[in-house]
Parts: sequence; C-alpha cells; structure tokens
Amino acid sequence: MTKRKGRLPYMPMTMSISKYSMGVGDRFGLEGVAQLRAFQAAKHRGVAITPVWNKSNREHSLIGTRPEDVRAEAEAAVKSCQWRDAYFVDADHIGLATVDKFLASSDFFTIDVADSIGKSASDAAIAEYVADMQRFAGALRIPGVAEPVTVTAASLQAIAAKYLFAVEEAGRIYRHIAQAKGEGNFVTEVSSTRPTPADARRAVFHSGCGGTPEDPGGHSRAQVHRRVSQGIDYVATASGLLANSTRISRSWHLPGKPSDCPRRSS
Repeated sequence: MTKRKGRLPYMPMTMSISKYSMGVGDRFGLEGVAQLRAFQAAKHRGVAITPVWNKSNREHSLIGTRPEDVRAEAEAAVKSCQWRDAYFVDADHIGLATVDKFLASSDFFTIDVADSIGKSASDAAIAEYVADMQRFAGALRIPGVAEPVTVTAASLQAIAAKYLFAVEEAGRIYRHIAQAKGEGNFVTEVSSTRPTPADARRAVFHSGCGGTPEDPGGHSRAQVHRRVSQGIDYVATASGLLANSTRISRSWHLPGKPSDCPRRSS
C-alpha cells in the first residue's frame, strides 16, 4: 500500500483549469450564447473566468435531454461567440451508477460521494489514516482560524469512520473515468452535497483522507453553511466559502496556494 503523502489531491493529470472558473447551468439549453457573452464581458474587465457547462443525471432525466446535448450547446456557443479560451462540459454529481453515459461528451466530472458518507472503510484503512494524521494531535492551529482546535486519536478515528469510505469511493470513480478517457484528458471535482456545515477540524481532516495514487481526487468543493433547493436556488455564505477554501488549500498544499500546513501549538 502506498504511504499517504498528506496532500489532497494527487493529480497526475495534465489537463488543468484556470484560477477562476464558474459552473454554468442551462436546464433547457437555450442560454449558452448569452452566458458566454457574460464571460467575455468579465474578461474585457480584466477577469478571466473559465466556463464549465454542467447538468446532472437528475436534470437530464427531468427534462429529457442527454449529456451530448450539453456538449453541443457549449460548442455552438463557443463558435457563435468566437471564444478562444478554455471551457469545459461537466458531468455533474455523478457516481459509478451514472457516469458511463457522460464519458464521451464530458471533460469535467463532479464526483458526488454524499451517499457514501457514514459508510465504514476497512479497519486497516482507518488505522492507517489515524496513524498518519496522528502527527497533528494536540492543539492544531489552522491559518485563518482564530482559535486552535483540539485533535485527538478519538476525533481522528471518528472522522475516518465517517468520511474515509467516501474518499475511497471517489478514487474508484476516478479510476473508472481514467480507464475510459485516459489520464490527462479530464478534470475532476469531489463534492458532497450536505445541508450542514463542516467545522474547521472535520473540513481539514476529511480533505486529508486523500492523497495517494490509489485515491486521486481533483478539486475539492469546500463545504459551507447553506440551504440548497436543487434546481431552484443556492444560498451560501461567501465569506465561509472563501475561508474554508483557503484553509483546506493551505492545509494540504493544493496547487496554486501557499504550502502553509497546519501546525501544532507549542
């Protein structure tokens, strides 16, 4: 078994996404050109944002569309607007049961492991995780968080028991995609759609569950306190999103961020 490196994600891919990207939902496939013009306006004002057209299996089922319809819409908008920059088509919130129909038309995959949270990984995997994370035991200072958090063997055990299986499932889905499309030909994001916030300790250490060639992930979607009415609206606390993203990025040396690890208080 490969020793964990204390990093999330392990990213062998050559395809990458820019610093700023935005998911673009278009349920009926009629707004692609208007959406892309908004990205062009942002670029004209000095902010380059990569559009990621997305649609989930659930939404395709509701509307009666197919994944290839999203690809066709995106390409038509790109051609009409003469867009010269990168763009992606996202297989949104997929799992092993739904990913296959998206493989041909998507180059971005949002791996949703919400249903795997709470399922138990093997005793050996949990023991390995706890042993590796034990170096953070004690009073852990996390950049951007005022007070240190207390990390114990018991808290690490609880985090692994709840989240480690979900991270392993993300690895299984990733490898399935990579076998079909080849390494370097897609971007991934790992998501868990949950209505409750993750505290600083759980957010950092459930991110730390990843970090081996066997369990690659891609981008990690920060958990924030939010109300989600899927297909209707999305209410989130922007400051919470930014703080959690920065915290996790620094904790596990994510690409493009300072390698400022959590540190124990002396």
